[in-house]
Amino acid sequence: MRPAPGGPDAASRPASAPINVAVVLAIWAGSLLPFLTWIWGALMAAAAVVVAVRGEVGLVGSIRRDTQPMLFWFVTLSWFAIGVVWAGVELASG
Repeated sequence: MRPAPGGPDAASRPASAPINVAVVLAIWAGSLLPFLTWIWGALMAAAAVVVAVRGEVGLVGSIRRDTQPMLFWFVTLSWFAIGVVWAGVELASG
């Protein structure tokens, strides 16, 4: 098994506290404010970018880019596309 991009322990490093706080606040805003529901699509697309960098996605189980590349990219690109469509439809409908 090869190490994750960014070093041998890059995938195991925790995200910084400000990023976690910002994501939680965005989730609260998207949940409570009806005119900000597009945030869910943006968060889904952003999560797909993070997954692409980390090389591992969780669906029913863990899917790694190095062991199941076709399935990994199918799920990752699907998440990104769904997120873009979801945010785009919400923003376009005004």
